[in-house]
Amino acid sequence: MSSVAETSAPAAATAPSTLGERAERWALDLPGRIRALPYFAPLAVVAVTFLVNVGIVLVMWGRLGYGAFDLTIFDQAVRNYSQFHLPYVPVKGAYAGTGVDFLQLGDHFSPINAVAAPLYWIWSDVRMLLFLQAALYAAAAGVIWAYAKDALGRTSANFVGVAFGLSWGIQEATLVGYHELDWAVLIVPLALRRLQLGKPRQALAIACVLFLVKEEMGLVVAVFGLLLWLRGERRLAVVAAVSGVIWSAIAITVLVPKIGGMHNQYWSYNSLGKNPKQAGLHVLEHPLSTLHLLVSNSDKQDLLIWLLAVSAGACLLSPITLLVVPPLLLRMLSDTATYSEPKYHYNAPLMGILLLAGIEGVAKVMRWLDRVEAVGAIDGGLEVEPAEPAEPAEPAGSPESAEPKQPGELSKLFLRIWLAAITAVLVIGIQYHGYDTLTATSSPAENAFRAAAKTAVAMIPENATVESESAIAVPLSARTRNLVLAEPGKPHGSRWVVLGKASPIDWPWVSGSQVEKARRWYLAHGYVTRFSRDGVYVLYRTGPVPAGIDNVWGQRPQ
Repeated sequence: MSSVAETSAPAAATAPSTLGERAERWALDLPGRIRALPYFAPLAVVAVTFLVNVGIVLVMWGRLGYGAFDLTIFDQAVRNYSQFHLPYVPVKGAYAGTGVDFLQLGDHFSPINAVAAPLYWIWSDVRMLLFLQAALYAAAAGVIWAYAKDALGRTSANFVGVAFGLSWGIQEATLVGYHELDWAVLIVPLALRRLQLGKPRQALAIACVLFLVKEEMGLVVAVFGLLLWLRGERRLAVVAAVSGVIWSAIAITVLVPKIGGMHNQYWSYNSLGKNPKQAGLHVLEHPLSTLHLLVSNSDKQDLLIWLLAVSAGACLLSPITLLVVPPLLLRMLSDTATYSEPKYHYNAPLMGILLLAGIEGVAKVMRWLDRVEAVGAIDGGLEVEPAEPAEPAEPAGSPESAEPKQPGELSKLFLRIWLAAITAVLVIGIQYHGYDTLTATSSPAENAFRAAAKTAVAMIPENATVESESAIAVPLSARTRNLVLAEPGKPHGSRWVVLGKASPIDWPWVSGSQVEKARRWYLAHGYVTRFSRDGVYVLYRTGPVPAGIDNVWGQRPQ
């Protein structure tokens, strides 16, 4: 009896004896309980991705860091969708010379932008698109986490999810604002995830949503067909390949021109030929010079290095990487310099593809290392214990599903090295590709310009015709749908004009002297100054439209 009392005494001593002690113990255990929740890790990755990118959005907004192209274009299109109008984009039409009634679908066939319209019923402001962009990236981070978890385990998934959500391509895209390609950032990982789970039909159905993102996305669907073929889904593969090529051809040569654009409006391959036929013949006749064109300058070389670095080169071991070939070739062979820079929004959809390819590549190497280690153990005379019967596993993809088979020591070491490598790339990318924006300081002159710009925006009446400097046009877009870009030497006849030279926006106004020259022209042609402070000017036309200029508004009330 005494032994029983002695054994139970310590337990009684450690058990909480009062309500306060139990509450204190519960509070101390709470962090561990939260971490143990099945969905805590993916939700944490999603939250970090969303909050960091929203943080960048707020900083960029406060600094007038966004330009009218392309953010104001999408704002005008989505605002019109939200009011059940066609997606007219005056800011693009006036710039391209196609008129203020130009439709965004004639610029790029991207009807998926209409999905964002309900957000403007909540708050009709361009910032809703910026928050949507962050949400799409966050959702993609969650999908990529799930993919990595089933392939490499929960801990690895945490690293990979953050490596995507804060990757340099996502950073750069956040700095330029919402773009139609942001939808592809989520759609492609979703399709690949369904393929991983053995749902090829669902995977193809999701991939076909890319048809609504941009006209050349059909080529990505065609390459997705190759992935289906490699997995034995021959019929689906043919459907994907044929429909993808046909859709892109129809969208580029029929839909865009019929809506108001031109089938060759973005042709920028004069180094290869004046049209697709000549370019194709050039590629066949001069394959070596074509290959050289892919790495013909330092920007292209830097871009390829940064893309490979996202997955520490492991993407080269997976056919998933083929999905980046169509968009990347279109950019690298182009004469347009900005396409081949490691900047802007073009690289955002590639981040998830390359990391998912890297995951598959790493998994392949780990399986090979496990086989090597197993053969070495047998050759060394070690006894291999028979495996115990496996317990029934939860459905793949569920939080409680079984972890991947426990890897050997070599595999673990390789995985740690790879995770360290992609983490190092993430840290380096933060220094070079955007998050330094959060800590950058502004000069007193820049702060004064922004305060003056805020006042100028508030002066413009609702639905007045306006031509505005690029950075100021972004917040001004919510006040009027009749907004176009103020361009040097190209007045549009608007009732109101807002001029200035925002930093760091260097297009289309590159100097203060340009702004001053334009201001003097307007004052000499019937405009008066309504506001002038710290480099921001608001001008108002009191008389008729000056003769000899392109009045883009026609007889529209001003």
